[in-house]
Amino acid sequence: MTKNNTTVLYKNNTMVLENINSVVLNVSMKFSERVKQARLFANLSQEELALAVGLTQGLISKIERGDQEETASVVKIAKACSVRPEWLDDGSGEMTDGLYVQGEKLKNAVLIMQSLPDYALDEAIERVAAVKKFCEMAETANTKK
Repeated sequence: MTKNNTTVLYKNNTMVLENINSVVLNVSMKFSERVKQARLFANLSQEELALAVGLTQGLISKIERGDQEETASVVKIAKACSVRPEWLDDGSGEMTDGLYVQGEKLKNAVLIMQSLPDYALDEAIERVAAVKKFCEMAETANTKK
């Protein structure tokens, strides 16, 4: 994730902030920090996350400040942010399952494409690009009516 010239990388539950020549490691994150990092990873505002999980923006803010340590909505927050619930809850394991794709259909498509040999993957990408172009042309034609 890149934000304000800072690249954020996640590996083995360690957040690495890389900015030009400096690297900062944050080895142990609190629950509040993990919630905020998950929300930022998903590129959601506090309001958007609150709507997605059925909480208030104020409660999300309290959680991120550390004023509310535990929540029964850990799994909902994790799902909304596309992170692993175990990581969000107690920091165990990786932040994500290694596939940075939101939506089950798209995730399944990527998993299928990852299993293809290179020659077949090239063909699949060409076909997907052709379908995309067809959809764009159809959408343009519909808007001109």
